[in-house]
Amino acid sequence: MGVDLRRAPANFASMRILNLLCAPVLLFPFIASAAAGGAEGARVENFGTPVFGKAVKIDGVSPRAMALCVDGKTLYIGASHYLYVADISEPMNPRILGKVGGLGNVRQIAVQDGIAYVASRESGLWIVDARNPKSPKVLSRYDCIELATGIDVAGRVAFLGQRNNGVEFIDVSDPANPEHIRIIKTPESQSVKYRDGYLFSGEWHSGEVTVFDARDMADVKVVSRLKMDGYGDGIDLGGNLLFASTGHHSKDSGKAKEERFGGGHGLEIFDISDISNPRKISSVKFPKFYYIGNDFWTPRRSGNTVFAADTFNGLFAVDISDVKNPRIAGRITTPPKKEGAPSSPISSVAVADGAVYVSSLDYGVMAVECPNARASAEGKGVLPKNPSYRAQYPADSEKFFVWKPERSAQVRAVAVSGDTAYAACGAEGIAVLRLSGSGFEEIGRIKMPFAGDVKIRGGRLYAAEGQNGLAVYNIDPHSPAALSEIGRLKSLSPESSLVLWVWVPEGNFIAATDRVGGIFFIDARDLKNMKVAFRKGGCPGWNKYFSGGIVGGKYAGMSYANSRFEWFDLSGEKPVPANASYKNRPGVSNGCCVFRDKVLWTNRAGEVVLLGPNQPENPDGSAWKSVPVGGAKVSALPAWDGGRLVAFTNRIEKSVVLADFGDEKKPKAVWIEKISGNPDTPEFWRGRLIIPAGYGGLMMTRERF
Repeated sequence: MGVDLRRAPANFASMRILNLLCAPVLLFPFIASAAAGGAEGARVENFGTPVFGKAVKIDGVSPRAMALCVDGKTLYIGASHYLYVADISEPMNPRILGKVGGLGNVRQIAVQDGIAYVASRESGLWIVDARNPKSPKVLSRYDCIELATGIDVAGRVAFLGQRNNGVEFIDVSDPANPEHIRIIKTPESQSVKYRDGYLFSGEWHSGEVTVFDARDMADVKVVSRLKMDGYGDGIDLGGNLLFASTGHHSKDSGKAKEERFGGGHGLEIFDISDISNPRKISSVKFPKFYYIGNDFWTPRRSGNTVFAADTFNGLFAVDISDVKNPRIAGRITTPPKKEGAPSSPISSVAVADGAVYVSSLDYGVMAVECPNARASAEGKGVLPKNPSYRAQYPADSEKFFVWKPERSAQVRAVAVSGDTAYAACGAEGIAVLRLSGSGFEEIGRIKMPFAGDVKIRGGRLYAAEGQNGLAVYNIDPHSPAALSEIGRLKSLSPESSLVLWVWVPEGNFIAATDRVGGIFFIDARDLKNMKVAFRKGGCPGWNKYFSGGIVGGKYAGMSYANSRFEWFDLSGEKPVPANASYKNRPGVSNGCCVFRDKVLWTNRAGEVVLLGPNQPENPDGSAWKSVPVGGAKVSALPAWDGGRLVAFTNRIEKSVVLADFGDEKKPKAVWIEKISGNPDTPEFWRGRLIIPAGYGGLMMTRERF
């Protein structure tokens, strides 16, 4: 089955050095200690009475393992783009029974009645029928508002943490047809946990836990927030206790900056018997360490032990038999790839009777013998009621005309041709709307399982249709709702079965993305036989960052969130990467568009940079010169009307800004609006702004600019 990682005598000297280096934050005991080192360099250590025994590597799993969940005698594993289903009737001898792939970047898993709810970050929420574990099958994919990070499910409601957009509540009465209930913004939801009518959300940068009263979907409300000394993520519950893992930097304002840096790692314990006024009982700190990029922390309670996965620090066993004085009782690490890191990132942990399962990026999954470990016997308790409730997202009717699909679905994108708009409406397909000074009139509907994006060029409609790939249609000039398919590319890559966004720059290529694997350029010279001509990795993930068109006759731009800005030469037989800047690092909301044969790019400061074709970064290392937009910050997605106006939308902040760029050196905001939906890239029609606004519908300004 695997590799036996047998225990070896402790290395007391190395333990003492580690304690001295980490003295401000690490509270390892110096009494009895036993360590285990074995094949492939994995290390299992006990401090005092042994917690961990032998460890066995699970064969047949991709090494890039991220998610674990135990349900009865079944272990669910998320690794790479796969969901694996394993039999753990013999806890230390797991047997992989089946798998399903194409799910993107699997992050977390929750299971109910043999149905697995798989949060896959950029790819959304997948619902998989695993009742036949030898042949798990995708029932549906739910198009969430942003990155699908945390997941839990109770009865007919699933709860999906989506970072800066908060927690989405989803009706899963029919798992094959999930529907949106509502979303409530929180600081930065990464993990969620439901019990007995209350939902707990671990908030990343703010270092909090948000507590919701979620007994009634028609009346969900925040009842309290817990403050922690570190960035937040994973949480677990046991009786009247909440266990929260933290990481990165300490939030203690009484400490110097150098003390806080990397000092936020640990486990914090709260008394939640009074849900409106939770009380911190105690905490234990893990070693100081900081590296951005892999940052997730997950606790799982089993009796008097909490197993806490702490990314590069490894997995800790924390003894909570004295809950006011928790202590570290054991530790597991796996061979690090990053120089100076204690471990490769430990990404998740799950507990069964007699064993703990540990996932590690670049290493895979281990079963670790733990004689006292027991699977959680706590159920969900009181289940949420009114899952059929649907939140309303009102618009200011004095300022906007609004159209919405009949069924609750997001309006993801819009493309305009003449007086006709084509709206991509997720599970409701593509709506064809006639535009007039009186608003919208629906004149047709193209039914399909999913429509995520649309573009129009040369009398053709280009549609990103999720699992159905990229499609190109001819538009009947006499009947705008009549489309005839020319060609279809079924998928961009084996890792993801999705096409989610599409752009059609001038020339021979279509640009598209699954939001996971980077930007894909598709040879469009033969639309009946489209093929990926070039792919550049680097996750565009969170937003629409491609320039859409070209400048200088051949260059397109791409803004990679938290990474770089890059140029592509699209003039040849294949796209070629050109200049790139890692010194001008964009944030998650910074997009770009073509503007007067330049690329207009927004930066982290909320200002605008106007880039000449293939402009390199400044040789002295300074940032590109930016100009403020008078009256507004515009860290957002821009769209140009072809004249003097540029619109900016921010999905997280739910804001829309229209700016006059008649004077490029002194642009000014002429119109600013907050809306209830999540706005995407807008379009212009006869001096009006048309905004795809998620569950807020498709909006058009009554005012002409």
